[in-house]
Amino acid sequence: AFEDCSSLTSVTIPNSVTSIGNSAFRGCSGLTSVTIPKSVTSIGDWAFRDCSGLTSVTIPNSVTSIGERAFSGCYGLTSVTIPNSVTSIGKYAFGNCSSLKSIIIPSGTKQKFARLLPDNKDKLVEQMIIIGSKRKKLENILKKGLKLMMSIL
Repeated sequence: AFEDCSSLTSVTIPNSVTSIGNSAFRGCSGLTSVTIPKSVTSIGDWAFRDCSGLTSVTIPNSVTSIGERAFSGCYGLTSVTIPNSVTSIGKYAFGNCSSLKSIIIPSGTKQKFARLLPDNKDKLVEQMIIIGSKRKKLENILKKGLKLMMSIL
């Protein structure tokens, strides 16, 4: 829809939208903020890939799935909170988000947590909070070589 529209700086998606399609905003490097309404239930593959100027995104509690590489290459993102409504996260959803320092993930997601940040393995993610997770899942993340400080809520 808006792929490679580098002059786009902010987006407010209308309440009538229920899904953000594949590559909808891919390559919109000037995009710094996006407001996703509560009507949206899915964020497609590569939806915001390479939106390098994106510094914040609020994912509403209505979203149940985040596609593969949906936010990959969003270098400006520093923190992300994934709501409890999300049950599926595509692989590498936040890959190569080099400024990402904090990510909060509900334990019910189907995605293996370590595969969310594959290109970031040499970067320090200062805080990852996995809500309700079991200790074994945390140990599996550490085995993948990610440098994380984790909390269990």
